[in-house]
Amino acid sequence: MSHELVVLAGADEDMLRKYVELDSFSEDLADSYATDTQEALNLISQNPFIGSAHSHPPFRKWLLLDWDMAIFYRPLGSRCFVHAVLSLRQDPKVVLTILKARGQP
Repeated sequence: MSHELVVLAGADEDMLRKYVELDSFSEDLADSYATDTQEALNLISQNPFIGSAHSHPPFRKWLLLDWDMAIFYRPLGSRCFVHAVLSLRQDPKVVLTILKARGQP
């Protein structure tokens, strides 16, 4: 049974920012990122507990390994709230600060 996927504004902005960044180098690269991200979101929707528990509960984390990024989300009832899609090449304290700021669905 699929869960409704709710991509919150911050996560949507994260994905758009990365897409635009990649598109400035290559349209194919940006399209590949968009496809990979959508496939990961579909997988999360179908299996909401597939991601590992993150050190900042209540988030779960699903890695986008080819992109050095992660999707941070929270399953809640019949929905999965996507709070952030962040680069893992930044200071973990920055990631934690962003997650704390986006902590409520």
